[in-house]
Amino acid sequence: MLLDITQLEKEIYYQKLKELLKEMGHNFCVGFWGQPDQKTMDILVENNYHFIDLDVPQNYFKTGYIPTTTCHIIQDIISNAFILKDKLDFFIATTGNDKCEQGYNVARILADEGFPVINATNTNNNPIRPCLISNAAIPLKTRVARIMELTYKPLTKEEEAYYASHQITVPAFIFHGVPPRDLSILDNFPLNTRIEGWTKLVELGIPGRQDLEWQISTDIPTVFFTQSFCHKELLAAYWARQIGGLHIEAHNTITHSTEAKLQAYLGLAGQIFIKE
Repeated sequence: MLLDITQLEKEIYYQKLKELLKEMGHNFCVGFWGQPDQKTMDILVENNYHFIDLDVPQNYFKTGYIPTTTCHIIQDIISNAFILKDKLDFFIATTGNDKCEQGYNVARILADEGFPVINATNTNNNPIRPCLISNAAIPLKTRVARIMELTYKPLTKEEEAYYASHQITVPAFIFHGVPPRDLSILDNFPLNTRIEGWTKLVELGIPGRQDLEWQISTDIPTVFFTQSFCHKELLAAYWARQIGGLHIEAHNTITHSTEAKLQAYLGLAGQIFIKE
């Protein structure tokens, strides 16, 4: 590991990061996964770095040591890292509750394979941004995609005003969970769908606050989404059963049967909610 935020006092870490960027940067492009420490990302922005979200699938590079039962997002991170190794100066890792245990495992593997890994896991516990996007009556896919950009591309004043003027008054549904690998599933949700869970915490800048991640609204129909083989599946399935919600999980692309199940739930639960 080139640099590890968990092993140093924060100010020493940030100083060493700035020195490292001057010594080793030449492509001015980094790859990252999860939502890293915000000041780390801000320092990279100040030094004119560009960003590639390694969570987002690109061309697939198969490595023999990844079990097929590994979450596809984790597979994508490793695959993208190998594809882009010569184009990226650094690989910015999240390794704690802000991502998952596999985030730590990926960092260890890539570091052992000679990748220049910086552990910038996000330990922030206090919101750093207002929650505007999660509660805006705008297409869900657009909102989820924009939330995932916030760590390196903050909202403009115009965007803040736009989202603030489109706030949901009465949510029809809640989408709770992580961004799907196949974002097309989000096209099925109505505009007045509120975002909760890990995705909302990313908007707030506190992805590791698991105590807030699982605060559940029991009176609004909720779809809990997880990637297959994700450790969040256990709680998602539990809460879906407890409140009469729906747990959807997917590994790669969204199948027609999964989409049909979601559409049926949204139609039936929406009618019941309106009648009540």
